Amino acid sequence: MNTNLKIGFIVQARTGSVRFSDKVIREFYEGESILDIIIKKLKSFRDIPVIVATTAKSCDDIIVETAINHEVDYFRGSEENVLERFIEAAVKFNIDHIIRICSDNVFLDPGSIEEIILEYRNNPVDYLSYILSDNRPSIKTHFGFWAEIASLKALLKIAAMTSENIYLEHVTNYIYEHPGEFEIKFIKAPEVVYHRYDIRLTIDTEEDFYLQQSVYKTLISKGKMSIGEIVSYLDNNKSILEKMIHQIHLNRK
Repeated sequence: MNTNLKIGFIVQARTGSVRFSDKVIREFYEGESILDIIIKKLKSFRDIPVIVATTAKSCDDIIVETAINHEVDYFRGSEENVLERFIEAAVKFNIDHIIRICSDNVFLDPGSIEEIILEYRNNPVDYLSYILSDNRPSIKTHFGFWAEIASLKALLKIAAMTSENIYLEHVTNYIYEHPGEFEIKFIKAPEVVYHRYDIRLTIDTEEDFYLQQSVYKTLISKGKMSIGEIVSYLDNNKSILEKMIHQIHLNRK
């Protein structure tokens, strides 16, 4: 296992979401925002630095303040060219292998992060993530459980090969849409969700926020936050699943 890889978390965060602005810094649970909760989860990996990558716009000063409050690094770059923001953040903080974190995934699963880090250290590739039964990489699903890892070399290759807006905004899309040009490895998602398409725990809209907030409050009060426990709770609350399915149809990826 290669323990000398320069690996770091880069958290993609801004307040200017078109569908639901300020979602990552609004109070979500007991005075903490989604961004607060995610940063605290990532800081539990003590040997891996955390960088919050936001925009240079003044409205995102609060994102920077959140990073400072948690004593993690931050980077400010382009709002539209997220690929460039990731590359520049990685270069500034001397990171060669990026664990990409979306700041709207409050149910991010630390156990799964630990698994992909271990796999990546054993077998470094251009891109590593989980995959579902229909061959969708986890970033294209609505679960919100998982991170993905990409090498800085791969991101630089994307920047050199394309200037299409979709690939500048969605950092890793080019990699898994052009598998012949990169070394890619997928890990099969846990069996309990491998064939599921009816669960939405990522937060894009106001409806998502309040629904996921309710689920989070209930589960954390019971001390049940593993993927299996979350799925079991949702299966026992069909009305919540129905609302999630509705949001999945409205917010297709």
